[in-house]
Amino acid sequence: MQIPFYLQQLINANASQSGLAIALATLATSISALSYQRLKARFTFTNIYAIAFGLMGIGYLVISVVRSYELVLIGLAIAGLGVGLLMPNMNVCLTSSTPTALRGRILGGLTTSFFLGQFVSPLVSQPLSQWVGLGTTYGLAGGLMLVMNVITYGVMVRWK
Repeated sequence: MQIPFYLQQLINANASQSGLAIALATLATSISALSYQRLKARFTFTNIYAIAFGLMGIGYLVISVVRSYELVLIGLAIAGLGVGLLMPNMNVCLTSSTPTALRGRILGGLTTSFFLGQFVSPLVSQPLSQWVGLGTTYGLAGGLMLVMNVITYGVMVRWK
């Protein structure tokens, strides 16, 4: 997570402010994940993917353009809400659409992908953020999430 470095650059944040920011994002993720069951009763897997990518995209774009600590916190909370929907949706979607005999392999692949992504992320984001800056990197991540949102909506329209 690059947010402590970004907050340091942006407002000269101390460790407590960075910790609070990360904790707020985690809290938003938890609240959203706890709401997943109610949302799933109303929306399809694809709808929830689109909502999750939309929230993450908006959150990261907010982080990229604002210049105050409080507004960065709002962006982190919005992005956290998206992450909280994405994680259970991926698991439930995969387990419900995969034959029983393949579920272990499929969920193992999801877990591997998740942790491999966490490993690779700083290897990609660090050179990018050094080249274009952390704010622009958050903006690019937000743009990517919104592209995923559009692709997901495109899939939804095609399936209907």
